[in-house]
Amino acid sequence: GLFAFKIIRGLWLYQVRVPCSVWHSLGAALSGLALTHTVALGTLQGLFTSGKPFMRTPKYEAHGALFSALRVIQQEILLLMWLLWGIYEISRLPYLDNLNGKLWMTILGVQAVPYLATLMITLISVMPSYFTTKSAEELDDDV
Repeated sequence: GLFAFKIIRGLWLYQVRVPCSVWHSLGAALSGLALTHTVALGTLQGLFTSGKPFMRTPKYEAHGALFSALRVIQQEILLLMWLLWGIYEISRLPYLDNLNGKLWMTILGVQAVPYLATLMITLISVMPSYFTTKSAEELDDDV
């Protein structure tokens, strides 16, 4: 309930403050969720290291857009797979076929949402590389 309330409240506040469509609000929410792991890592690095800037650097550019993008989010993909595997394993246990088991599956599912958002945003971001004949600059001009 609280998770759904936070999502609805966030979308409503975004609509009030930023004049945009519902789809743009959903995209902003999805992008924000997708950044949680990266921001957390950057925060931890900032707390425990000094002199290390927090910036994105191009990686794996020569391997193609999809491979490069998936390689950059490999930690998030691994955590998503572990959480989904945990949900699957809990669903198979006969002694957790009750409210407690459903609660644990829900908790793991909510924890998986940011990692799923990261995967979705990554796949959406590489789609133009495979499904259009326009360059990145031409796509930017269309927006």
